[in-house]
Amino acid sequence: MMITNLQINALAAVVILLILANNRNSPVCPPENRSFRLLLIHLLILLALDSAMWSVNLQQFPGARILNLIVNYAYYAEQSILGYLWGMYSHRLTRLELTPQGRWLHRLPLVTGLATLCANPMTQSVFVISADNVYSRGWGILGSIYAVCAFFYLIEAMLLAVFRLSHLSDEERKDGWNLLVGSALPVLGAVLQMLWYGVTAIWSFGALSVLILYLNVQSRHAAKAEKELEQSRISVMLSQIQPHFLYNALLGIKELCDTEPEKASDALEHFSYFLRGNLDSLTITRLIPFTKELEHIEDYLYLEKMRYEERIEIEWQIEYKNFMLPPLTLQPIIENAVRHGITKKNEGGKLTIRTEQNEDSILITVRDDGAGFDINEPKNDGKTHIGIENVRKRLEMMCGGALIVKSEKEVGTEVTIILPQRRVDPVENYSGGR
Repeated sequence: MMITNLQINALAAVVILLILANNRNSPVCPPENRSFRLLLIHLLILLALDSAMWSVNLQQFPGARILNLIVNYAYYAEQSILGYLWGMYSHRLTRLELTPQGRWLHRLPLVTGLATLCANPMTQSVFVISADNVYSRGWGILGSIYAVCAFFYLIEAMLLAVFRLSHLSDEERKDGWNLLVGSALPVLGAVLQMLWYGVTAIWSFGALSVLILYLNVQSRHAAKAEKELEQSRISVMLSQIQPHFLYNALLGIKELCDTEPEKASDALEHFSYFLRGNLDSLTITRLIPFTKELEHIEDYLYLEKMRYEERIEIEWQIEYKNFMLPPLTLQPIIENAVRHGITKKNEGGKLTIRTEQNEDSILITVRDDGAGFDINEPKNDGKTHIGIENVRKRLEMMCGGALIVKSEKEVGTEVTIILPQRRVDPVENYSGGR
């Protein structure tokens, strides 16, 4: 039986370690996520102590009884602490935060449970270690008080879940059901352990509970991230189809129709490709080849060159093309460089677009020698930098990329995009194109 219990605890510990490892890489860490991590760590400690209890019990080596006593006291204390942490997590998950006074009252079962444990050497009501190092459960009123205090927070979490089920939206109701099931499992384990002495069930069931809660939280975060990504795509697309830009581009094409019809036809073709690229970005949910993004940039710059002519000088330093990136990554950056950098100077300026490959990353640099700005000054235009922030967010969410902006007034601006190589390797079967 001891070997079976140790194996169950080991399996439960592996599950928790995997959750902890995955949870650590989460890009966001709301309060309930931090509480969940703390819950996992203490559950891991409790499983280790439970395994130690089974290993030391009945052993006859020198000091075995003292070690058994230490391990059991640590186990029962940790069990009380874990119950309290479970209660705090359930409050955060159900959005029912306690007042400062409520927090003190909420700690009362924890303090009471630890007090009964401290009295155990005299009362032996929680557990008993005999002279020949045999563990047995204690009996008495204080032992019952300890059990009630230890499992108070699990019962509380179940009641909170039931209460919130009638007050939550359909989207949030899943949290309530998962909390109800997750909190009921350790209680069920406690009942089984009372009926079948010698079986470790409480916190192995607890490991299953946190797995259910974790999968629920991950599912919710994934849905939220997808929603934010969709909003970001729409925001970027709308920020690029500016009425003044459309008006200026169409006016320029109209003037060419009278003087240079052939050039007007080319301009109209670039204009249609540019609009199509923006609209396509609404439906594309995956990374696209850099060459596709490059075509979109060329269409945009063709239209801007048609208007500003020699005021915009473009230098291409494309050393590497064989990678993927989110759609509409470069165009907002290049538009900012043209509209808020180069064209702010009467004489215009130079725009440099560079790509290079390092050992584990791909760098894209967009540099201009335009007006520049102080990155520490608050942005008061409300629109100029929205596109850049959306690009940064989509890079993080879609491929783990980063965006760095450096700028100096009257010197210019440099934007660097860092893409992790392993996340942006080309996809052979991409079927996009004009």
